[in-house]
Amino acid sequence: MNFMLWTFILKLNYMMRYFPLRDHNAKLVVGEVFEYMLAQPVDGKSIGLGVLTDNKFLHPLCLSKENNCELVYDYHREPLPLSSVKSMCVVDGIYPSQRIVEDRISNPHGEHAEDVFLIDQLNKERFYLPLSEENHM
Repeated sequence: MNFMLWTFILKLNYMMRYFPLRDHNAKLVVGEVFEYMLAQPVDGKSIGLGVLTDNKFLHPLCLSKENNCELVYDYHREPLPLSSVKSMCVVDGIYPSQRIVEDRISNPHGEHAEDVFLIDQLNKERFYLPLSEENHM
């Protein structure tokens, strides 16, 4: 495959994954991580990261306080209804995973896990990602 064709395919793939949410025919995948425009800039940043929890809500993410290469659910911010999000884009390079909840009082046998999202070469400086205060519900 020649270089020009490959470049065109990569650009087309990115354009197809970026869409305004007014397109109700867009296929959204639960569990995918999206970048989205914040309603108002925070700390000079206007883009946040969130995971699609169902077809109606986007749950904001934050950096894990134990490992800054992991994102966790931000339980201090409310999930956003998709109708309130102006536009969003699927983010590549973030992979879903789970880890054991380390709290031995609420999880004495280690059977409870929490969702985490592993970052692979993501420019975190671009996004508003507060540091997690607590990592599980």
